[in-house]
Amino acid sequence: MPIFGNNSAELLEDLIITRENCYKLFKFQLSQLNNEGKDLYIDYLKRNLTEEKIDKILEKYFNDHYTKDRIEPIVQFKKPFIKLEPLNNEEIHKLNEQFLKRKLTNLTQIYREVNSISITTNEIIKERKPKYLTFRYNYKNKDATLTNLAITFDSLELGGFVEKRIPNGNSVPKFKALFRGTKDIIPFENRIIWNSNYYALKYFITILRINKLIEEDYHDRWKITANCFTKKEVNKKRGVTRIIEVKSSRLAGASVPCKNEDIQNLNNIVMKLMKMLDINEVFKSFDDSPTH
Repeated sequence: MPIFGNNSAELLEDLIITRENCYKLFKFQLSQLNNEGKDLYIDYLKRNLTEEKIDKILEKYFNDHYTKDRIEPIVQFKKPFIKLEPLNNEEIHKLNEQFLKRKLTNLTQIYREVNSISITTNEIIKERKPKYLTFRYNYKNKDATLTNLAITFDSLELGGFVEKRIPNGNSVPKFKALFRGTKDIIPFENRIIWNSNYYALKYFITILRINKLIEEDYHDRWKITANCFTKKEVNKKRGVTRIIEVKSSRLAGASVPCKNEDIQNLNNIVMKLMKMLDINEVFKSFDDSPTH
């Protein structure tokens, strides 16, 4: 177990750098603090361990293990029972990835706990409910019938970002329903099937938001997105395709970029929508957002 520091920053660093289960370490840390210390630590984690920061935190602490010249192991390996030769780079990469996935899961679990539970009293605090669960379109006055959004859907379909419309599948009415700005939970079968990766969906929603096409609600944007979209998943080895739920935590942490061509296509789709709405402001790209 790492030795605890004397302040919240050091306690958080202990969670990040430990090679053991950091969620268990978190619980042990809390057991060593008095009630005032627990409250201070939880408040600190709420500010510094957010969904948006978790991936960046991991990248900051572990990127030096991946260099052009070498790949350093970031887990403590036990001696193999049979295999005695050194691990090759591919095996080390695989183990590193497994470690980071566990770390991401642990930190996300801690994030959820500090935002939903009062550690001092162990009473569950009601989770803050989003003001709405679908996107609020800022141009309903100009686009009363949502015709321009329908054209945007056509462009997304043409670019392969969403599944092609079929009976009981994607459709223009379903896409329009995502922009009502209501509190309705959209049934799984009525959500729009997204074909591209998580990063592309995160990118699309971000450029809609920062160009003020949809009303900005920063803290709930991924919950809203998860309520509006499902994800097409293809297992090439098994030849199986299935539709799965979009996870808000996966969206927040999405960092594997899609193709540059896809990025440009998404930019063009949103720029086209802005042009149709006679928006004169300069288009802002994903990189113009202070925090994605």
